Amino acid sequence: MRFNKVLLVNPKTAADWVGLRPPAGLGYIAQALQENDIEYDILDMQLGYSQKKLFQKIAIFKPDLIGFSLVSLGYKHSYDLIDNVKTNFPDKKIIVGGPHVTILKKEVLQNCKAIDFAVIYEGERPLVELCKSNQREKFLVV
Repeated sequence: MRFNKVLLVNPKTAADWVGLRPPAGLGYIAQALQENDIEYDILDMQLGYSQKKLFQKIAIFKPDLIGFSLVSLGYKHSYDLIDNVKTNFPDKKIIVGGPHVTILKKEVLQNCKAIDFAVIYEGERPLVELCKSNQREKFLVV
């Protein structure tokens, strides 16, 4: 298996008015990983976790792959966060998905060079396939 441990991250958005709600998309992803015996953890930064806490989680959990769910509101903040993760953990592969990626597709990879993989539309199956395979493509499409 190419990726045995996956950390799923819900970055904080720029809006103060965003209500607290569970990141359902990451829940579906987590279920797919669990059903395929791929170890995972989730950090929902909407709950107030800082970049420092994310770095601590990466250092302790030691994921092979870090997944970010991206929305267009505050996407530049998410790109900065991803860049900082890659700078501090250059050996970690980064995958993104979510509505921002589905709308902009390859433009996301052009605008944030730290991203290794991107998934458009539903990500459960492509992520599991990526974890289990030797996928080398830069962009995954379902």
